[in-house]
Amino acid sequence: MAYIRYFPKKQSSEFFEQHMDIVNYYRIIDTHVELVWSARLNLQQEAKNASLPFLNNKIIEQSGKMPMIPKGFIYYNYSVPGGTTFGTIDKTGKKTLLGEATEDQAKQMFFSIPEEEQL
Repeated sequence: MAYIRYFPKKQSSEFFEQHMDIVNYYRIIDTHVELVWSARLNLQQEAKNASLPFLNNKIIEQSGKMPMIPKGFIYYNYSVPGGTTFGTIDKTGKKTLLGEATEDQAKQMFFSIPEEEQL
């Protein structure tokens, strides 16, 4: 069981969350989080999604307007049981695992990733 959160490069006011075959896109507006787009993926079928390069599977259902974010991403992969891994995804979809969160980082849930500047 894993939850993966994707943040567009240098953005903290919008993010994606993926759990199994469901991906949701949220925007933080003032003091609340708003669900903007949701999709279900076919995990058995690979596909390129040019506007969202971190998605490697075919979108089979969606609700709302799909965002267009053709730049790099930072990701946090929360595995249960297990730890938190993190890394970058460039605008072509190339994923780079940067490491596993320390105990202090894991408590924060989100933390700065210096490699974000290189995207």
